[in-house]
Amino acid sequence: MRLDPDAPAWTPGLCSSREDGEGGGVTARRGGMPQREERREPRDGRPHRSGTRLYGKQGKNRGNYHVSPSVRKKIVKKQKKRGRWRKRRGRAARRLAKRAARAARKRQQGQLLRVATWNVRTLAVNGANGYGRAYSVLHEAARQDVSVVGMQETRRAGRTEFAAAGFRVFCCGTETGGVHGVGIAVKESLCKTSTFTTEFIDESLMAMRFLLAGHRGAVNFVAAYAPTEPSTADSKRVFWGKLDSLVRRIPSKECVHVLMDANARTGDRLDGGDGRVIGMYGRDELNDNGMLLLNFATGNRLALTNTFFETRKGGIWHTYNGVSGNDCKRLDYILTRQAHHGRVSNVVVIPQPVRPVKADSDHNMVVATINLGGRLAHNRAARTNPKQE
Repeated sequence: MRLDPDAPAWTPGLCSSREDGEGGGVTARRGGMPQREERREPRDGRPHRSGTRLYGKQGKNRGNYHVSPSVRKKIVKKQKKRGRWRKRRGRAARRLAKRAARAARKRQQGQLLRVATWNVRTLAVNGANGYGRAYSVLHEAARQDVSVVGMQETRRAGRTEFAAAGFRVFCCGTETGGVHGVGIAVKESLCKTSTFTTEFIDESLMAMRFLLAGHRGAVNFVAAYAPTEPSTADSKRVFWGKLDSLVRRIPSKECVHVLMDANARTGDRLDGGDGRVIGMYGRDELNDNGMLLLNFATGNRLALTNTFFETRKGGIWHTYNGVSGNDCKRLDYILTRQAHHGRVSNVVVIPQPVRPVKADSDHNMVVATINLGGRLAHNRAARTNPKQE
């Protein structure tokens, strides 16, 4: 055997260093000859760990990991407990879950309230029962599942209250009747389950305050009929002054819904309107009444809900049909506080129904769906994105 003179001398009883190679290394043991040892390569570039591999839903790799035996026992115990619970639930538990879901949907439906504004042109037409026109109007409101209707141009004399078609109607008009007049119709079921007060101001303005059963806070409804565009400046100033003072007297914590025929054309947001007052779907060209309406809404932090919802395919956006049916405009609005605007889930315009209602009104009904659940915030200034201003 020929030895390499340059190789280091090997001394029995001492350990020499291991030289790595492709197939492994050479290790010297104390008191023995060198022995070859197969080296365990790390798997996936990671060092080898002793433990048990589990297949579970814990961890980032979902089963491709190693844990110690003690941790494994805890995980297995937890999985077994969870499996027993799932088996124990069974069909009866699923039945209870479905029952709870149905109850939640019913509560949600009970918190939704549909309100409307409609220029009915008249409620003074007598029929066989004395309230023929009122029955026609309120039957249409009931068909649309509306609970509160703000009406304009009722043309009834004095302050009256009567029941018709499942509604209780409160009207305020001039002493002689035949012109102007406003009214609010409330479902009988809503009147029985709530406490309300009525405030008659004049033939163009009235309000009602409700304390609804099962809901926190009060809800206020204001029915208003603004002067037309050709009216004098004094009449416009008096009306908007009364409406402004009425809304300002209502506490900021309470909901306010102004149901009005404003005889106003507001234009769109591109005309310089405030994005918190008028939405992306404004219509028509701005006129004098439209400017008064926007100033009133800005001063009281109200939002024109009609302008925040896009017209559905096949629907209509105009609330006034005109004499010939071609002069379509948006003159009727439902206003609410900017802080509570998120509670309005939808606003639609209902086309004119068939006769006999169609023969007496050239306006369409505007219906809003309002969610009354949860707590209400004060009507503070709405936050805006400074980048968009």
